[in-house]
Amino acid sequence: MRVHPRAVYPFNKKLKGNEEKRRNSRAKLSHVGFAKGPRGVPGTALSFYGQRKSFVEIPNGRRGMLDTIKSITILAWVRYDGRSGPIIQYNRNFRGPQLSLWMFGPTKLVLRLTTRYNSRKTKSVSANLYRRWNFVGITYEKRTGILKLLANRRFKKVYVGKFNLATQFPVRLGAVRGYPKYFRGRVACLQIYGRKLNAWQIAKRRKKCLSRKFDSH
Repeated sequence: MRVHPRAVYPFNKKLKGNEEKRRNSRAKLSHVGFAKGPRGVPGTALSFYGQRKSFVEIPNGRRGMLDTIKSITILAWVRYDGRSGPIIQYNRNFRGPQLSLWMFGPTKLVLRLTTRYNSRKTKSVSANLYRRWNFVGITYEKRTGILKLLANRRFKKVYVGKFNLATQFPVRLGAVRGYPKYFRGRVACLQIYGRKLNAWQIAKRRKKCLSRKFDSH
């Protein structure tokens, strides 16, 4: 069965904040720049400066395509440059229901969830992320209740329970309201799917956005 993404944001200079096939709303780019991506090509990644106004916000519009509710996979290329903060979060505010992937300290990458309506926090899962390009991923499936984090080609998983995801909010990268730490680094090729992908399916999507057609001109 073919798996179609809900959205793919290359975050390159060619498309700027547009989704690959313009199926979802254009992302708002605030005080970010374009930089070299995973292939070393200029203009193929967004650079976040570790400041309050340096962020990207993606509306959860057009029929709520990013609201996956029961299952999700998020994939992205991330380069961390040493300042803690949110890489990806559903919800522009620090408090409240959310799905979040943050950096804490020099190497710690942390994935956290809350339930959709009552903001009950679940167990988190963490891994180390270093100052180089990393292909990272998140998967959750309500049927199994298992949350997985992919980093450095390895999966870590934890049972968090069976509930609906808090994916009804806009998606923020780089900074959220109400928290004084902001991510510094680069992000390229954000992919969001409305189901849990397996390891083989994720590996196939590792090179998404890395072909020459995504290079800036």
